[in-house]
Amino acid sequence: MKYWSLFLILFGIGVVYADCSLTVEERSGVPVRILKNRWIQAEIAPQASGSVVGLRYLPLKQELMAPFIYKVEKIDLLPDQIQVSSGGGRTALWGHKLLLDQKMKVNKEESVSERAKLEMFHQYYQGLPCSFQRWMILERDAAMLKIGFTLKNNGDTPLTLRPWDNLVMQLNSQGRDDVIIPTLGGISQIGGMGVQQVSHDQIFIKKRDMLTKEIKMVAARNWLARRNNDSPLIFAVRLISEPLSPDGFFYSWSGDGASPICTMEVVCPPAKLEPGQERAYEFEYLIFQGMTDLKEICGDIGINCEIQKNRIEWQFAVVRPVPEQTLLVYAGKQELGKLNLPAMRPGQAYQVSLPLGDLPKSKLPISGKFATGASFELLEPQLVIEN
Repeated sequence: MKYWSLFLILFGIGVVYADCSLTVEERSGVPVRILKNRWIQAEIAPQASGSVVGLRYLPLKQELMAPFIYKVEKIDLLPDQIQVSSGGGRTALWGHKLLLDQKMKVNKEESVSERAKLEMFHQYYQGLPCSFQRWMILERDAAMLKIGFTLKNNGDTPLTLRPWDNLVMQLNSQGRDDVIIPTLGGISQIGGMGVQQVSHDQIFIKKRDMLTKEIKMVAARNWLARRNNDSPLIFAVRLISEPLSPDGFFYSWSGDGASPICTMEVVCPPAKLEPGQERAYEFEYLIFQGMTDLKEICGDIGINCEIQKNRIEWQFAVVRPVPEQTLLVYAGKQELGKLNLPAMRPGQAYQVSLPLGDLPKSKLPISGKFATGASFELLEPQLVIEN
């Protein structure tokens, strides 16, 4: 038994801490770079504007993006006609034509046990006088892909750009996902652009059966996500380089009829770049397994919360290992109690219940503070006491 236990420990360590790798394979006739760790396999095509053209959640062998298609049609006396599938994730510039087939130069490829990194470059991205340096990082034992880029104005006049993460993916190819949108209430326009107005700050759900084809909403948080009743995953995109509020927004577009396509897109605030000036951005693609919904993201922790009659039910999931810690829970300024959270790892959800004692009549926001000092306040649910 002693040796069997030792084998389990060693085997577990070997699996949990699988090293990162970066390899080159061919997809649809073009080379793609494959970044891989235990949790994620991400495929990037430099010839397709540096897009993420494949994303696989390895523990479930689940493909999150449609197969990549790259076709070249040769016509006499004319330039080659290139067709690239629109699935995957790429950086676009709001208000400018989206070019899917720009060939990025690979500047750097790095593969060590702790991380895999790819860097690409284009001197005139999307046909504009601005250079574009794009990078991806996959870290060891993290269910998260980091994506960053730097835009630089190479022209002689100021250039105003609004970059956005154009993302087409699905948690289940057989049915459309719901999109989870944290949004501010009472706002109908942003920067002269009309947005859908809601009555109050909330988590708005663009449901799979919603007839509205496209939607723009003001960002109340720096993330948005998607869920599907037929998938155990929650997928989120988060901008971490700067706040989205007050000029950033979320955008989602749905296909016709029974099409499973429903985009989730983070549109950054506009940035005015003087000649020679540059601006850097950083996003994260996050995969949480086991949660039924998502109400907030705090650091590496995804949070779901539901209020029952006499208790609050919590779900937590993480994108990288988190040590055991406590969480103080508040309703408004009143402390409701303390949760003792176990050490958490990606790949599962952790459920904790907090009993509610006698409270005065009130309607209060729920917030929390982890022992690490990280804190959050939920847009919803709110604690409503009617006695």
